[in-house]
Amino acid sequence: MNLFSYFKPSTKGMQRVSAIQRASGIPGVDHLSAVAALEASGFWVLREGDHFVMTDGTRVLTIPRNDPVNALTMDGIVRDAGLTVDKFRELC
Repeated sequence: MNLFSYFKPSTKGMQRVSAIQRASGIPGVDHLSAVAALEASGFWVLREGDHFVMTDGTRVLTIPRNDPVNALTMDGIVRDAGLTVDKFRELC
């Protein structure tokens, strides 16, 4: 990510772009669906508590027990898992 990904040109120069404008996220995914989709992509549950902690042997992901999981949080989890949004939606 470079400096210009946080700014957009306008008539008044560069304006800061909010996180919501940068990434729309993945709305409406409950935590159990997210865990099932990640298990289908090769992750397994290490621990359960207030959050699920999952790994594939290389990456470690933390999924909160929220229904639904915040859209921007879910987008970050999917990117950290090395998946695309389209691939994740196929797995859900």
